[in-house]
Amino acid sequence: FEGFDRSGELRAIFGGGRYDRLLSTFGAADMPAAGFGFGDAVIVELLKMKGLLPASGAASRVDVVVSPIGEAQAAAAATVAAAPGSTSSGTGSPRRGWGR
Repeated sequence: FEGFDRSGELRAIFGGGRYDRLLSTFGAADMPAAGFGFGDAVIVELLKMKGLLPASGAASRVDVVVSPIGEAQAAAAATVAAAPGSTSSGTGSPRRGWGR
C-alpha cells in the first residue's frame, strides 16, 4: 500500500505491505508480518505546502512523535507523549488531536 497527500502533488508519503516470508530469507521460520515506512523529506515538503512546518530552533524542538494505531491506544500514547522532560507531538485519532 502507499499513502499520498490529497492533492497528489508529491510522491508517496508512506508505504508498506505484507512481509510474511521476510524472516526465511535470513534463515528463520516464516510468520505473518506487516510493515510500513515513510520518508521524512516528503513530510517536510507536505508541511511546507500546508504552511504547517514549525520554525526551527529550541522553542520548536520535538523529541517524540506519537501516533496510536487506534482509539484503544490513545490514552497510553498520550501518557508517552506527556513524559517529563520531552517535547512531543501526536494525534489521538484521525478525528481529534492532542499533544504539545
